[in-house]
Amino acid sequence: MKIKLAKAYGMCFGVKDAIQLAYQNAKSLTIWGELVHNPIVLEELQKRGAYINKTLENPETLENKRVMITAHGVSNHMRQSLASRAQHLFDGTCPLVKKAHHTLARLVEQGYHPVVIGQRHHVEVKGLTGDYPNAVVIEKEEDMVLLPAYPRLGVIAQTTFRVETVQAFLEILKRMRPYAEIKFCDTVCQPTKDRQNAVKELAKEVNLLIVIGGKNSNNSTQLVHLARELNCPVHKVERAEEICESWFDDSMTVGVTAGTSTPESTIQAVIKKLEAIQGRFNQEVA
Repeated sequence: MKIKLAKAYGMCFGVKDAIQLAYQNAKSLTIWGELVHNPIVLEELQKRGAYINKTLENPETLENKRVMITAHGVSNHMRQSLASRAQHLFDGTCPLVKKAHHTLARLVEQGYHPVVIGQRHHVEVKGLTGDYPNAVVIEKEEDMVLLPAYPRLGVIAQTTFRVETVQAFLEILKRMRPYAEIKFCDTVCQPTKDRQNAVKELAKEVNLLIVIGGKNSNNSTQLVHLARELNCPVHKVERAEEICESWFDDSMTVGVTAGTSTPESTIQAVIKKLEAIQGRFNQEVA
């Protein structure tokens, strides 16, 4: 059994910065939503004294005066509401998510109707559309049928969405609205693209792929979908303990990748577990 690591994997700079900011200020800190979609990170934050407000209730209910915005960002309206309640507002928004917000705002200023390709109920998409009640979210092809005949459409994408899906939806949109002026700005972030491209390469070289990421992590889930589309068997795990030796045999080449909110310690624990399985196979062959 061989183990092969993806060329690009694991935490991106935006997530690392948000986690560092949260760890440094965790004591008596309310985090407005899941800082990142990874349970191991959230558990560590709670150990350090942070409270994670997963329900995203009305800011008026805030009791803690130290509040942090997550890496996924919030709308300007929500930011102002939080700032009015908090004595200190920490902003962990990923710079590339901020760029997506600025891009959408600029399109609206230019007279385009806002359209976001992404997951309707994802916290990032809610943040992007929160200042635009009439914004349209395209999560699946059927959503385009309901799109009113706006003359000008300004389109961006959730930063962690599949590149191929965004491109496919854009082409369908152009065919369905041939008379509309459509301006697309690519806001899928480079770390997401790098990890997706790395999976495309790795899938050609392995018999099985392990994707390490939180169950709620969109970018990790997209890696799983991509592997399946490439006919590469894949398992998604949050922790090394979830790996089953029965998945493997001594003739396999096993690929490993991880989503952008997966800690390096978790990745190393998974590799260590795979190496232990590899060692047992080698002993049996000997």
